[in-house]
Amino acid sequence: MSKTEDPRAVYDRAIERHRAHYAKLRQVAATLVYLRTKLAAEHPERRREIAGIREEAERAKQAMIDAGRDLRTLERERLQAIAALSTVRAVMARDEIAELADARDEIDRIAGEIEVERALR
Repeated sequence: MSKTEDPRAVYDRAIERHRAHYAKLRQVAATLVYLRTKLAAEHPERRREIAGIREEAERAKQAMIDAGRDLRTLERERLQAIAALSTVRAVMARDEIAELADARDEIDRIAGEIEVERALR
């Protein structure tokens, strides 16, 4: 991430990548369930192959659960980063306003001194 890149855009890209990954995992899991069901119906003697497919389906399921958890974590982090950035920007704006008020006070003070000097001449 470059220093000027918006955190929202960075998180949005990461979330989109995770969503695409999650969708692929769902497709793989659905395919494995289909194949397991098909093999069980067509070839009862292929128990070992079915067991292997079950194991793959379990791994795909766990990967999908992990990907969903990672996606939720990224979305939560995104919201926290945006909130933190908004807070920092608000504090900076408040500080800038305070600095402007100080500058105005200084200008008014100097203008007052000039008026006093002119009146004394």
